[in-house]
Amino acid sequence: MQKIDEKKLIRYGSWTHTMSLPKTFVSDNHLETNDTVEIYRDIINGRDVLIIMPKEKIQASSQGI
Repeated sequence: MQKIDEKKLIRYGSWTHTMSLPKTFVSDNHLETNDTVEIYRDIINGRDVLIIMPKEKIQASSQGI
């Protein structure tokens, strides 16, 4: 696993916190505003972790089907 950045949590309302995504992750995965990422929760080496993955984009058919 490669560490690329550290981020601080920002409180957003009463129950939610937000965090920005590192530019490297966004660029390498060709993400744009309003794209969706999937967030998974797991235990790795006894630690509670989040795994963030870009959701696969559905490619429009070039044949017009």
